[in-house]
Amino acid sequence: MVDLPVSSNFEPLLGDISESNEPSIQSQIGSIDSTSGGMFQRKHLPLVIGMLSLSFAAASLAASIVGPFVPGELSKIDASQTVIGVAFSVYPFALFIGSPVAALLCTRFGQAPVLYFGVVVEGSLSILSGYFHHLSSTNVGRISIFIILRFLQGCGAAASYTSICARLADTFPHNLGQAMGLQEAAAGLGYMLGPVFGAFLYEAGGFVFPFLVMGGVVLTTLLVLPAALRNYTPTIDKSSQGWQEDVEVCVGGSSWRGLGNPGVITGALATVISGIALGFTAPTLPGHLAKLLDVGTVGVGFIFAIPAATYIVSSALAGLAADRFGHEWVMTWGLVGMASSYLMLGPAPFLSALLPSTVFYHWLSQVLSLAGIGIAIGMALIPSMPHMHNSLRAAGHFNASEMSAGVFSSAYSMGECLGPLFGGFVTNLVGFEWATVVIACSILLVTLCTVFDHVIRSCLLCLNMFSK
Repeated sequence: MVDLPVSSNFEPLLGDISESNEPSIQSQIGSIDSTSGGMFQRKHLPLVIGMLSLSFAAASLAASIVGPFVPGELSKIDASQTVIGVAFSVYPFALFIGSPVAALLCTRFGQAPVLYFGVVVEGSLSILSGYFHHLSSTNVGRISIFIILRFLQGCGAAASYTSICARLADTFPHNLGQAMGLQEAAAGLGYMLGPVFGAFLYEAGGFVFPFLVMGGVVLTTLLVLPAALRNYTPTIDKSSQGWQEDVEVCVGGSSWRGLGNPGVITGALATVISGIALGFTAPTLPGHLAKLLDVGTVGVGFIFAIPAATYIVSSALAGLAADRFGHEWVMTWGLVGMASSYLMLGPAPFLSALLPSTVFYHWLSQVLSLAGIGIAIGMALIPSMPHMHNSLRAAGHFNASEMSAGVFSSAYSMGECLGPLFGGFVTNLVGFEWATVVIACSILLVTLCTVFDHVIRSCLLCLNMFSK
């Protein structure tokens, strides 16, 4: 590949070009640690283990453990289905609004203090949530307190998760796809095991017991984090004038520089649509499966585990593929696979006449479609943060790690919030089959934006080359 200097006139549009940009970028961002070329250097192993354990405990189990028993407990104190829905959605909503704030705090105070603060907040408030019955004398007060505690837990998770992503971006700048893939695989495992873990603890010790155990697990990660952070060496000089200028802009300015970067926009869109696609089926798939396959609650639960299982595998492999073949290409093919899988899941009404109508085919199509959705979401989601990170580094932003981590966490949480709402609304409006067409078209629209951005930047690169 030809080593081309990047003209400052085109910096905002040349976000995710290959490693040929590195010589001109390093002069602005600082030298890269020579050990970062390998994914698992000995001194980095504690960091990887610590981050994975924290991601598993805090970001995943804490969010999913409450699913089997909290609705029933809230119903006992006269909470409506709407209020129960609010109690569940307030956690990802707090992640959505808290992640940009956490990124600003990481830029201002450092990643480690924000990480410790998030862990303490989430762990302690998780324990306190188990005693929400005793914090008010009225049912309305109890419900309100529980919702507030879940919101604050989400804020703590935003702080810890954003600082994790930023630290991984700083530590593994050339292998960020692999690092994010392993972290998301651990998170996916937590989401899959959380409901089972929660139901078991609830049956064993009542309502308080799951929150005590979960809070204790989260707080126990404080024993791991010092070892994980001990050998950290920044890959950029954060005492430089450029870094201090970015700190002043991030903390004291009206907005972040670089959020209008096309690479950041396309990465954020891919992240949002992946979150929407992951949550789209939550309120709608059980009824569809009961009608099409005549399966009960247990069968639906096992089928729901299919995309979670394939997402775990896909996350790790997608990170490897993205670092090897390019983040943008893997992300684009993941979006295409996501749209195709949703069209087959319905199936789309215009495909129904072309497909067999046997029971065996219905089972096969649903299993393969859900497996494909899990694989495709991993392919689209995992490269999105490295894509944003590279775009910001190519444009000379010293706080690329914090900024990309904040955007990634916030965008994914937005998708988590919108997914069930979007799925339920569209399904009630047009039915499940056409709803899958709507979500597929939405995914393809994001795909077109990604491809268009790539074509424009390639054309500008060619023009820049010939102008030299």
